[in-house]
Amino acid sequence: MEASKTSSTLFWQKLAGAACFALAAAAVLISTSPSMRNHFRSKYFRPNRKVLSIVTGNLLNDGQIVKAVKYKTVTGVVIEILGSGQNGARSLIDTITIPGEHDGFFNFRGGNATQLAVIDVDDDGSFELMAPTFDDQLVAHLNIYKYNPIRKVFLPVKDPD
Repeated sequence: MEASKTSSTLFWQKLAGAACFALAAAAVLISTSPSMRNHFRSKYFRPNRKVLSIVTGNLLNDGQIVKAVKYKTVTGVVIEILGSGQNGARSLIDTITIPGEHDGFFNFRGGNATQLAVIDVDDDGSFELMAPTFDDQLVAHLNIYKYNPIRKVFLPVKDPD
C-alpha cells in the first residue's frame, strides 16, 4: 500500500513539473515573438486604445467638418474618421491602420509639434490627412491620406514616380 502511494505521488509531481515546464516554454515563445504576442493580446485582452491626437476639418472636401482620432492600440496606430450625425452622434466613416508601430510627430506651421494634421498638401483644393509614425527600426514615415468620394474611403497618397 505504501509503495502505491509513493508511485502515485511521484506521478502527480512529474505531471505538475511537466505542466509548469510547458507553461514556461509557452510564455517564453509568446513573449519573444511580436506576432504571437499581438495575437495573444488580441484574443485574451480587451483592446486598449490610447487617444494620441484629434483634429477636425473638411476631410471629405464637401463642406462637412469631420473628426479624425488617432489611437495607439496593442497592434499599432489607427485613425478613425467620424462624421457628424443627427443629435450630436458621430458615425464612423473610415478606419485607417497606419503602417509603423510607433506614433510620431512633426513640426507644423511655425514650428508647432503635431501628431495629426489636416492640410492641402498638393494644392489641389482638397484636404489631406497627415499622420507621422516610426517603424520598428525607428525610421520616420509621414503618412498622407486623401478621401476618395467614389469608394468612400481614405487612400494613401503615393509619391509621384
